[in-house]
Order: sequence, then C-alpha cells, then structure tokens
Amino acid sequence: MTKTTPAYTQIPILIVDDNPDNIFSLTILLQRNGFLTESAQSGEEALEKMLRENFGLVLLDVQMPEMDGFEVAGFMKGNKKTRHIPIIFISALATEKDFFKKGLETGAIDYITKPFDSELLLLKVHNLLKLSFAEQELIKANQQLESSRRRMEKKAESAIFSFDSIFQNSPDLMLILDQNIRIVDCNRDWLYGKTLPKHELIGKNLTDLTFQFVTPPPYPSYQEFFQHVFNTKDFNPILEIEVLVKGKGKIYYETAFTRILDLERNELMLATFKNVTERITQQLEILRSYQEISNFKQALDQSTAVIITDLDGNILEANERIESISGYQCKELIGQHTRIFNSGHHPASYYHHMWQTIKSGKIWRNEIVNKAKDGTLFWLDMSIVPMKNETGQITRFLATRIDISDRKINEAELGKQAFLLNTLSVINTQLLKMDDFNHTLEDIFSQIGQSLDVDRVYYFVNHVNSINSELGCSQIIEWCDESIEPQINNPKLQNLSYRLIPEIYAMLNNGQTFGSLISDIQNDAFRKTLEEQKIKAITFCPLIVNGLFYGFIGVDECRRERKWTQNEWEFLKTFSANLSSVISEMQAKKRLEDIYNERNNILESIGDAFLSINDQWIITYWNKQAEEITRYSSSEALGENLWDLFPQYADSQINSQFQDAMNKKITKHFEYYFPEKKIWLDVSAYPSVSGLSVYLSNITQRKSNEEKLAAYAKELARSNQELEHFAYVASHDMQEPLRMVTNFMTRLDDMYGSQLDEKGKTYIYYAVDGAKRMRKIIQDLLEYSRAGQIKSKTENLDLNDIIQEIQTLHRNIIEEKNASIQYSHLPVIHSYRAPVKQLFHNLINNALKYSQQDNEPIIQIQATEKESEWLFSIQDNGIGIAEEHHEKIFTLFNRLHSREAYSGSGIGLAIVKKIIGNLGGEIWLQSTINSGTTFFFTLPKEHHNIRQH
Repeated sequence: MTKTTPAYTQIPILIVDDNPDNIFSLTILLQRNGFLTESAQSGEEALEKMLRENFGLVLLDVQMPEMDGFEVAGFMKGNKKTRHIPIIFISALATEKDFFKKGLETGAIDYITKPFDSELLLLKVHNLLKLSFAEQELIKANQQLESSRRRMEKKAESAIFSFDSIFQNSPDLMLILDQNIRIVDCNRDWLYGKTLPKHELIGKNLTDLTFQFVTPPPYPSYQEFFQHVFNTKDFNPILEIEVLVKGKGKIYYETAFTRILDLERNELMLATFKNVTERITQQLEILRSYQEISNFKQALDQSTAVIITDLDGNILEANERIESISGYQCKELIGQHTRIFNSGHHPASYYHHMWQTIKSGKIWRNEIVNKAKDGTLFWLDMSIVPMKNETGQITRFLATRIDISDRKINEAELGKQAFLLNTLSVINTQLLKMDDFNHTLEDIFSQIGQSLDVDRVYYFVNHVNSINSELGCSQIIEWCDESIEPQINNPKLQNLSYRLIPEIYAMLNNGQTFGSLISDIQNDAFRKTLEEQKIKAITFCPLIVNGLFYGFIGVDECRRERKWTQNEWEFLKTFSANLSSVISEMQAKKRLEDIYNERNNILESIGDAFLSINDQWIITYWNKQAEEITRYSSSEALGENLWDLFPQYADSQINSQFQDAMNKKITKHFEYYFPEKKIWLDVSAYPSVSGLSVYLSNITQRKSNEEKLAAYAKELARSNQELEHFAYVASHDMQEPLRMVTNFMTRLDDMYGSQLDEKGKTYIYYAVDGAKRMRKIIQDLLEYSRAGQIKSKTENLDLNDIIQEIQTLHRNIIEEKNASIQYSHLPVIHSYRAPVKQLFHNLINNALKYSQQDNEPIIQIQATEKESEWLFSIQDNGIGIAEEHHEKIFTLFNRLHSREAYSGSGIGLAIVKKIIGNLGGEIWLQSTINSGTTFFFTLPKEHHNIRQH
C-alpha cells in the first residue's frame, strides 16, 4: 500500500544561515524526511526569496553579518505577504533568558539550539508546517468566502430574485436579522443543546440562541456589537463561535455578518454560519500538541539529564541538566565515552548486561552510581532507549538520567535512624535496670561504639582539684575498638583542668555539644595531646544533671576525619540526656536515703520525744526519748493505737487538741502536766499528709525556773522602785550643796570682788564652773537612768513631723550656721514617741554641734525598708570621727574634744545607743576625718515590749 504524503510537507521550507555546513546538514535532514527546502546565506537574500515565493516555515539563524535574524524577523512581520510565515530561530545562545525573550518578542515561534536535536527539530517542523498549512487553508477559505460574499452582493444588486434561491439552497445556516437583531427569516433549523425548528426561529432575537464566541468581540455586550455592525459601513466581521450540540459535542461555526437591502430598501443583516468544526479542531489539536511538546521538553530539561550516544557509547548530544548533576559542561562531554561517569561501584557484568539489552533493541532501566567531575558519587535512575530509523535499524541510544542521590541518602539515613533508635531503646532499658553503674555503662559504650562505628567511647566526670581548687575532670570509663590503643590509664586524662580548654568548657557548660576535626582545633596544647592519642576527630556531649554541668560523654575517631550526620548527633545527644536523667535519679535516690537516715538520726538524737501517728491513730514512729518518757519501747508502741496504749488520756485535753490538729489540719502547741509522772511536757502536734507528727519536750525544769524567775521579777520590781526613789533623792540632795556653793561664791564675788586680785577671781570662777558642771553631770546621769523607762504606749509616728518639730527647736542654731536638714518621704513607724524623738534630737544636735567652721552644715536623713525593720541613716559633712574612737563615743562621759572647743558632757550618744537598744535595734557609724560622719541605726517594724533596764 502506497504511503500518502501529507500535503503540508509540499510547502517549501526556507533555511537561512551564513554557514553553508549548517544549511547542508539541515537540508539533508529535512529532505530525507520528505520536506521541500530552499536556502539563503544572508538576510537580504532570504527576504528577496520570501517576496517572490511562498514558504510554509523559515529556519532562521540569529547571528549573521550585516542583517541578523532579529532584523529579518522584523521585516517579515512587517510585510503583509510574509507576516504569517512561522519562524524557528536557530542559535547557540538560546539558553540565555533575555536572548530567548527578545526572539519571541520579534516574532519567533520557537528556538532550536545548536547542536540541535534532530528528532525534536523534525517534530517541531512537522507541527508548525501542519499549523501553517491549516492557516493557509483558512486564509484561502476566508478569501473564497469573501469573494463569494462580494459576488453575492453584486448579484443581489442586479437580481434580487436570485438571492432567495441562494439563500434557500446554501449548505450553511443563514439568518436574516432586522435592526433589532430579531430573526425575520432563516434557511434551516438551528442546532444546539436542543434542536430549534426553522419556524420557531422566526421572531427570536439572535442573542436568545445558545452560543459563545471563540474570541469575543471587543464590546460590552452582543447587542452593542450587532448594532455596531448595522451602523458601520463596510464593517462585515467574520467571527468564530462555539455551539454545544446534544449528542455531537462542540460544533464550531465561522460566522459572517453582512448588511443587505430588501425589496423595500430596508437595511437588514445576513448572518451566515459555516461549519468549520474540522478545521478548528485541527488547529486546536496542533496548538495543543505543540504546547504539550514544549511543556514536555521544558519539564524534561528541568528534571532529567538526557544524553544521546552513538552505537559505541560516544556522547553526541547532552542537555543542560547533566551539567548540574555531573559538574561537566555539555561541550566537555561531546565526543567523550560514557565511561567518563564510571564510578567503579558496579561490576563489569552489570555493564555487560546493559549493553546486551540495548543492542538487542530493548529498553534498559536500572539504578546506577556515577562519578561527578569532582570525584563525588551520585545515584541515578537511568533509562536507555534504542533509537531506530525508518527501516528499524538502531542508529543511536538515548539515555535519560534522573538524580536520585537525595532519595538514596534518605533511604540510608532512614535505615541508620531505625537502627540507632532500636539501639537507643535497648540502651534505655539497660539504664533503667542497671545495678552496677560502671559495669552497665561499659557494656552500653560497647554498643554505642559498634552502632556508630567509632573507635573510642568514654565518660569524664567533673571535680574540683583539691590542690589548686580549679574545676577539672577525669576519665573513669572507656570502651575502645580492638585495633585502637586504650587511654583509660593515660595520666594526662586524669585531673584535666578546664582552664586549658576554656572555649570547650564554655560550650559544654551551656549544654552545647562540641565536635571537631583535630586539624581544625586552634588550641595548640590540646590539639597536641589529641594527636599523641592518634585521634583524627572528636565529639563531646555534656551531661547536665539538675541544671549543672556534671561531666561529658566523648567519642573518638582515630582512623578517619569524620563528620557526623544529624541522626548520629541526635542519637548521642539523646543518650547523654537519658544518662543525665539516670544520674539525676541516682543522686535524688541517694539524697533521699541520706535525708531518711539523717532524719532518723536527728529524731533519735534530739532531746525531745517524737512520735508519728497516721489518720487511724496508729503509731508509725517512736524514738528513744519517747521510750524514756513513756516507758514503752518502740517495739511495744509501733503499730499500736495511741488511745489503746494510753486509755487514760482518751478524754483529756491531749485528745481534743490532737483531734483539732488532725481534722482541721492546723498546728497545736500546749503544755500539759502528767501527774503520774510528775512532769510538765510541752506538746507540739503538726498535721502531715498521713496523720500527725508529735513532739514532747520535758519542760519540768523550765516551769520550775519560771516560778523562781517570777519571784525574782517581783523582787526586782520592788528593788527598781526603791532605786528610782533613791536616784531622785540622791540627785536632789547632791544638787542642793552645789547650789549653795554656787550661790555663796557668786555673793562672795559680788561683795568682795573689787578687793580680790585676779588670782582670787580665777579661783571663784573655777569653783562656780565646777559646781555647774557637777550639777550638769548629775542631771545627765538622772536622764540616762530614766532613758529606758517608758510610761506611754506605742503609736503611729510620722517621722517627717518628728524632724519638723526638731528643726523648730533648733531654729536659732540652724539659722546661725545656715544649716540644711534634707529629708523626704520618711516612713510612718509604730513605736514610742518620746524615745524616738529623743534619739533623732540627739543625733541631729550632734551633727549641728560638730560641724566645720568654714562649711555650712548639711544633714541628710534617709530611710530604707527591710523585711522586718527600718534602716535609717543620718549623714553630715562635719569634722568626722577617727576610726579608733568609733566605739568609745557611745560610752558615758567620753569626750573627744575640749570643753572650750565643743560644749557638752559626752552623754548624748550613750543615751541614743541605750534608746535604740531598748527598742530592739542596733547603731553603728562610718566616718572620715574632715569629710563627715554617717550614723546608721535600725528600728523594728513592730514593738511588742520595750526592754526595761
């Protein structure tokens, strides 16, 4: 049977290239496949031929002298005769995005890159010629239709009567429309989802028919479009519409709209619907095929490396994807044998079977390991397809290669991960059940070493060096491969100071792992130590126990410089975390045992009797002191009901107090006298989770002492009252002679002063002054003795008001010295008004008195709140106090300066100290000579009872 040659192959193809070799190779290729060709070696020659002859396709070289491919394409698209001819650019530069974009903007349909893929070129030529041929046919049909329409118009003008014959006998559907686009006549039925008979079409509006334009006209609505056809002279549009016919699918019509006149010269419109379904379907199929081929090629180039070889395996062509996979440029591979990728991973039989398969004409597919240009290995899913000519002979091989290295790595990693997880599960079971810590850890280290394929696994524990108190560590457990020398007895790994490896310590102390090739370690001394052990890579994982850096797990690699995978890191970190938890639990268990033993030791060693009772009143603990007080041994008491053991107290105060403590969960303290034992006990019952804890303290001696103390207190109160009376009487009686001495000496001076010489007047002055000072001392002694006697009650004292009152009292000296007393936001305290006011008065008076002559006194008062007390400070800029006198100034009559320089008896600070002591506080100072003094003192927030002296 004779093979029919497609009509479109008879449309000549114009090959434009300034290289005769390229023209020759393309001509041979196309003519062998049944195409007609012509050629031109310049852009000018090509344009001349296109203007003389008709071509179905132009293969246009981009880079040509004088007129390049872009200029030729521009001229072609600007000329009416040549604008429809499709162009395929041929260039080696098409891989560049901007270059490719420019070509498409100029008018190219596609690109073929040099060196070109013959099969892909032929496929594109076939499709584009087919499309071009269809377009030519469409143009001819349109021209014929146009000619027919014009002939019909002429005939209508000359012979209206012939129109009806043409109208009724036309194979195409024809509608006559009025100005409102209403159908006034038609020549056949309308087919769409439902058949509409001819007589039902009459009177309907065209827009009522079910159809849609393939390319909608540029008008807001169909109504406006049809009105534009009526109103515009010589506007006879030809459009394509799509109709969905029930049972037949989509039908395409080429619709022409022409204005006509009826016999009354009314303007009408003739709408002709020509069935062009076959042509449109072919066009759409060609476009779809072309798009699929383009998409397939683009997807193929993005995902798959393609290599075409001759029958001996020499590479003829390669796409760009092979470059990113292998590292070789395409131009490096052309002419090379495929063994350039041989990795040595597969045996010779593997390749022998591959060649046998493809040379027999079968497709070979398998996974293969190739070697890249830099020597790294990568996995491929490779398919090799034998390519045959029209006679069935194999002419070359096409190999597609998909990089599956990531998948193979992931498969290996998943397998490794599953193995490590299983190992970790076994190790965790051993950790939970361990009896002998060191022996179990040695066995676990063996499993870790074999699972990770490392040379050494070991355990370092932190400690403080007893000699220099530095933090260090020592190796205590080690596993190593049989081929590796053990280091467990290496003295350099004992008492290793972290001071020598500060950067590693910082990471481990922060809970970070440390891993490095030995060649990358910057610490020379540490690197040298590791090199002596023939270590090439090292890894440390910290053990963080109860939030503190406890030690670390180390892994050595002695045979290779190894970098760990994420799964291996996670395995080691998980094990370290689990081991840290086990160590923490061991420590907690040890602490619990120590606490339990310590509690028992404490309970047995305390002087009080102790017993614990559960919520059923069963005795659960009974110490030795309980045995001595009750005369019941622990073996007799433990497990017994308390009220069965002591029925005489079942209805006593003890029972009611214990019941309250048990039921209300409150602590009970009370004293109880046991007449049968003739002892007093201080009983404390503390509620616990399970019952009560009871302390029994023998206070018989204390009660006896309290009775004696009460008698002593009564006697002391009487004695204090007598002493107070004596002090008053003594001070009054002692002051009376002094007043007499002062008066008589003053009268002596008045009466005989003119008769006395200077020495006599001096004697009188000294006698009077001594008497005055003696009187002042007696008054100060009386004031000091009364300083601890408080008759008032505690009240809320605003210290800001207290200081204001003192400022008013010292107004004269403040103005005289231009002094400044600075304070703000002093607190309100609960205390006794008189002593508090007196201590502030004395300290401020002291600061004003001992100011420097040339400086204006500045006194700063501040208060700071503490948990149970207030801390006050009174700072001045006075003369200061030498450090050796800081304690002496608080003693009676201790003066540091002469009376001529500073007045006073030296009792003010003694009174201050006594007041503060009575109030339950403390006083101290800081001072620098010629810079000033700061007195600090505390006062409790609550004053229950002031101490009386």
